Formats: sequence, structure tokens, C-alpha cells
Amino acid sequence: MNIKNAKLVLTIIMLAVFYAGCATAKKDSAQVPPAPVVEADQPQTLTKQVNEMMKSFESNDSILPPLESSSKKDAAPYTLYTGDLLEISVLEEPEMTRDVSVLPDGTITYLLVGEIKAKGKTIKDVRLELEKALTEYFVKPRVSIIIKKVHEEALDAFVSMMGALKNPGKFKLSKDERLTDAVADAGGLLYINDFMGGRSVANLNASYISRDGVKLDVDFDKLFRLGDMRFDIPLESGDFIYIGEADTNAIIVLGEVTTPQIIPHNRDISLVEAISRCGGFTEKGCKSEVIVLKASPDAEVKCVKINLEALLAGTGKDKNILIEGGDIVWVPEQGMSEYARYAGYLLVFAELVLKAYNVRDQIRFPQIHRYDTNFY
Repeated sequence: MNIKNAKLVLTIIMLAVFYAGCATAKKDSAQVPPAPVVEADQPQTLTKQVNEMMKSFESNDSILPPLESSSKKDAAPYTLYTGDLLEISVLEEPEMTRDVSVLPDGTITYLLVGEIKAKGKTIKDVRLELEKALTEYFVKPRVSIIIKKVHEEALDAFVSMMGALKNPGKFKLSKDERLTDAVADAGGLLYINDFMGGRSVANLNASYISRDGVKLDVDFDKLFRLGDMRFDIPLESGDFIYIGEADTNAIIVLGEVTTPQIIPHNRDISLVEAISRCGGFTEKGCKSEVIVLKASPDAEVKCVKINLEALLAGTGKDKNILIEGGDIVWVPEQGMSEYARYAGYLLVFAELVLKAYNVRDQIRFPQIHRYDTNFY
């Protein structure tokens, strides 16, 4: 092979190696990792894992902390109390810097603005109100408020609770505490388990909450009996809560009803409601001759016989009378003779008179006395 031919062969070999290298590079660069093999009936776990990792990355507070407080579990912002000392200033207006206190009437007084309500509001609320008022004097004023001193009452807020509660007294007020929370802290409403199977003796219609000497418009009956949470108001330090006590002259229902019991006298109820609260009549109950014994102030007993069967059917002349505190409802057994019925009335009445003082004591002091509920 002459030199000319050798050079030609060498050139061809070099070109072949060069293009082979380019082809290999292109082949390598064009390769894409194969997609994971996923069965048709299996979830795409890899995709899910990638998405979860991306979400975790995007929500990672350590990478980019938020502008506001890094703690997302902080309680609601502090609300101002009487005696709090504030430093109020306006950006680029140094002459507007002043220290002001929240006065006993809950107000603060600031330059150019005058008097505004501050107690019970947050710093943000007061700041926005001041900025709005100052727009008459400055262009887009920016107000800054710093709490320089917190009044002791704010650090040790309390509410007082009295009345038909298991543990009445004075309680420390937690932040954002509401009326139902406070009642729960006091052990809940007073109950008489021995006599009434857990029925409350609290008179919700006579309950109230007072703030700064003024009764608030709160319906305790709707809140605790009907669950109307509109009346579950936030509390403030110094609030006084009174849970009314039921009349000790309870309503007593005996005889042929499903659950004979003593009903605390929170309010007057109808005869039909009294029977219903005891589960209605038994199979032996005489609906046509329900007896109501009503005690008068002069200690005389009036016996009223009601044909409740006709009343419920709408064919009778008797009325659905009101049952008051101290009244006794007795449902006799069907087929009893007239003499046996009236003998039964006297027997029941005499027995209840003997137990009257024990009933009153049990209502007042349920933790002391324990009695048998099987009167009849």
C-alpha cells in the first residue's frame, strides 16, 4: 500500500470514528428514562409521590417564612382592657406621638380625633378607626400603636358565677372564652339525679349575665335548651353570670304514667305537657279521669278531674289546665271504683305531704340526700 492509499484509508477511518462518536452522542442525548410501568388497575403512585413532594416543598415554611407571625396556632389577637397604656404615633408626623390610657369608661382620647371606644377592640380595630378619622388632616395617614403596659386585670381576667351551678364561684377567664365555656368550668347546670333522672333544676328563664352593671340581652333558655348559639357570647373580665334556681315547689306526676317523677318548676306547664314529660300513659292508665290536686295559699287542696282522653280527641269540655309549682297530677288505674279512686287520692296526698320537706331539701342540697324514687 503506497503512502497515498494509506493516507486515504487513515482519513476514512478517522471520519468513521468521528461520525460514530457523533451518532453515539446523539443517541445518548436522545435517550429518555422509561416511564415507570404501572398496572392498569393500580394508582399512579409515583405521580402521587411527586405531587406530594412538590406540595410539601411549596408549603414548607422553613424555605420562605410568611410575612405575618410564624406561629399559625396563636390565639385571637389581644383585646384592650381598661387601664392599658398605649403609645400612638403617625408615620412622618412626630408631633402626633402620644401615650394614652384606656379609661374606666373604655375610651381613649387622641389628638385631632377626640374620644373613641377602645375597650374590647383589637389594636388593628383601633388603628383603622384612627386612620379613617385622621384622613381629614393627613394624606393617607399610617398609624402605629404599641402596648406599653397591660393592666393587671387583663393579665388576671375573671368572671363570677352564682346560682344553680354545681360549682359556683369566681373563675379565671381564658382568652376567647364564651358563655357555655364558663358554665362548663363551673361544673354545668345543677341536676337532681336521685329524683329526676338527670333533669336540671336551673331556671333558665330567670338567668342573666351582667356587664358593667347592665344586663345583656342573652336568652339562656334558647342557648342551653335549644342550642341557639347566637346567644353564646364572648365574655369579658368582670362579667357576672347568674343561673336562676327552680322553684322548690316542684310538680309531681304519679300513677299510671310511664315514668312517674318530680318535675322542677322552672315555669308553669300544661297538663298534657306534664303527662308527655313522664312518657305518657301506661296501658292501665285511665285517660278519662286524670286528677290534679292543686294546693291553695290557705293550705286547702282543690281536686280537679280532667277527661284528658276527650280533650285530646277534641270532643271534651275540659281545658288543658296549667300545672303550677306544688301541684300533684295523678293518673288512676282503669276499672277502679269511685271509692277506691278517692281513697287513692287521699293516700297519695298524705304520703306526699310527709315527703314535701325532703323534696325541698333535695332540690336545694342534691349532694346530701338520697331517696328512693319509687313513690307509686
